[in-house]
Amino acid sequence: MRSKTTSLVVLGAAIIAAVVLFVVLRGGSSDTETTAGVTKITVEGGEAVGGVQQITVGKGDRVRLEVNSDTAGEVHVHGYEIEKEIEADEPTSVDFPATLDGGYEIAVHQLVRGEEQGEVEVAELTVNP
Repeated sequence: MRSKTTSLVVLGAAIIAAVVLFVVLRGGSSDTETTAGVTKITVEGGEAVGGVQQITVGKGDRVRLEVNSDTAGEVHVHGYEIEKEIEADEPTSVDFPATLDGGYEIAVHQLVRGEEQGEVEVAELTVNP
């Protein structure tokens, strides 16, 4: 009878250790598919399709975005000061390591004939320490 109880305790400890190891090795958390893949963002008619996305990663994770807009402009990760030109209706990739913890706005600055026509907030990036 005692060996059955000991076996159950050992099995329980092994399960707990496996769960803790999985959480530690997983590194960070994500509200979107950011760490596993690409967060897709679309801007149409001056608005983010589906609303402003919430992206949460751990410090050191990679942030991968694919931005598609119906007008030319640039995608800007405020705080990181990453800016990348986008052409109308052509997906643009933005990929960077999350090295700064805190909260950051990601916006698309739309251009018409070279003039900025407005800023569209498309995502809020949260980088946990």
